[in-house]
Amino acid sequence: SDMGAVFPNIIIAILAGLSVIQLIQSFTKKEVKPAFEGVEARRVLSMALGIVGYVIVMMFAGFLISSVLFLGVFFKVLDNTKKVTVFKSAALACVLTAIFYGVFHYAFHVPLPVGIIFGG
Repeated sequence: SDMGAVFPNIIIAILAGLSVIQLIQSFTKKEVKPAFEGVEARRVLSMALGIVGYVIVMMFAGFLISSVLFLGVFFKVLDNTKKVTVFKSAALACVLTAIFYGVFHYAFHVPLPVGIIFGG
């Protein structure tokens, strides 16, 4: 449709603006840190495997179920403070999934995966 390019163009403009800001900051800051300082390999690996699992689960169970599961598990797994309870993690996962679903399904009219289990 005529509106098909609106979302990508907005994202491109936002990313271009943020890139310019990042470039300016790189010239003004003199602090140099080693690459990947403070990165925990276990967390990176768990996130990468989780994303692969998310895609696989999405093929079978669809966007809604896989997103709630993925977000709920990773809010808990990636919590450094150990203050996030299972209930908070699940509630936040449900709210964020509902927001994303609403934006993409109703505002952008993007069909989201239903999953093989549910006839997709």
